[in-house]
Amino acid sequence: MKKIVPFFIFNFFFLSFLSAQEENFENIRPKFEPYQRTIYQGESKKIEAILSNDSTMVWQDNTAELNKALDYIPKELPPPEVEKKRVVGWRIMIYRGRDRDEALAAKRKSYEIFPKHKVYYQYKTPSYKVKVGDFQNSDEYKGVLKRLKREFYEAVVVPDIINLVIINKKQEEKKEEEKKEKE
Repeated sequence: MKKIVPFFIFNFFFLSFLSAQEENFENIRPKFEPYQRTIYQGESKKIEAILSNDSTMVWQDNTAELNKALDYIPKELPPPEVEKKRVVGWRIMIYRGRDRDEALAAKRKSYEIFPKHKVYYQYKTPSYKVKVGDFQNSDEYKGVLKRLKREFYEAVVVPDIINLVIINKKQEEKKEEEKKEKE
């Protein structure tokens, strides 16, 4: 014990001495100039193109068309009328257990396999559950279940309350569709 105390005292003073010295890195650090955006202030140039099958020269000034395309700002579309419902359906449970890391790994893997299907991650003491998809009928989940069974052999279909999104069309569009159907 008597030999250890001087060792710790020596290390304390030595480390405090090293940390007290300031180092100057100004000479070593690279220096960068601030970015200056260059703006072209000249006139448009004509493009000379030689066609492969023809030896004639073609002179074309595309600047106006390019500027129109670059300056085009699309009109904002009105958001579609969306109705969200919660209905009885099915989800595929790919993980149920107590390990949080395994549950998160299952969630990431399912996103890699099916990026368009929503993954639901739940924790209810003492277990984690990871479920995939919102399916209304068995035809919708059969293919997904078959693919998920390759990665998650314990995957099962469970009944659940699912999120259903219904996009309503405007009444005018509905009338037009009805007219087309009658004809």
